[in-house]
Amino acid sequence: MNSQKKTNQNISKDHNTKRNRSKSMLIIASLFGSVIAIVILSFCAMFLLSDKNQNEPHSNGTYIFYEPDYDYDIMTDEEYLQLDRQIYFKNQDTGITTVISKDNLNDAPGDQKEYIALLCDFIDYAINGESDKLNALFSQEYIDAEGKLKIDFTMQQLYNIRITYIQTLTEEVDGEILNSCDYWLEYKIRKNNGTFRNDMESDCIREEYVRITQRDDRIGIDVLSPYTTKPAEREIIQAEDIILISIVAIVTLATFITVSVYVAKKKK
Repeated sequence: MNSQKKTNQNISKDHNTKRNRSKSMLIIASLFGSVIAIVILSFCAMFLLSDKNQNEPHSNGTYIFYEPDYDYDIMTDEEYLQLDRQIYFKNQDTGITTVISKDNLNDAPGDQKEYIALLCDFIDYAINGESDKLNALFSQEYIDAEGKLKIDFTMQQLYNIRITYIQTLTEEVDGEILNSCDYWLEYKIRKNNGTFRNDMESDCIREEYVRITQRDDRIGIDVLSPYTTKPAEREIIQAEDIILISIVAIVTLATFITVSVYVAKKKK
């Protein structure tokens, strides 16, 4: 009788020991799973919150550029000539997009013709590698603020060119009335060699915010600042990132909990 009790006690102890081991293993597995989940979510966060466009530079990143050839005439490149090299102008107020050129500004708003003509010159000088003419488009105020201009660059294979009107501003500075227009300027560069834009790779877009200001009889570029996305679009992208990360987190944790419960039941 006593031996039977001892046997039952030993069996009970063995059972408890196995159960405790199962619980310990489950705890270890839970901790291990949590670490894996955190690592996965961290990688997802880094990927999703990083800029999705290839045109946004990384703090320590580099770009691959083609070798500059100052003697190469891009107008003899048949592949480039087949690309869309027209200039598209979009008015955000009306939502209408039209094709324009320096010689055809009929569809440009009357009060913006001079500003848009300057942007057309900017694009034309970039394509033709005319750095001196392009630099002459900047105002003295820009030079004073930035302290630099575009260095000599080769002919640039610009395409998919778009100008988007943002707003018109009028302000008085030191008794002088200043009229300004703000635009988004975007384009792609085929076989970018980095002599004109060293902040974007070939066939990518990195928008530039441009402010053109008229002072008496002078008109020039006051601001030329690169952006990847417009502020409103950036907020939308960030919201989408948060949603995607949340979904990944929920799915990962739900899967882990399901597996843990299944393992726990199998161990009983």
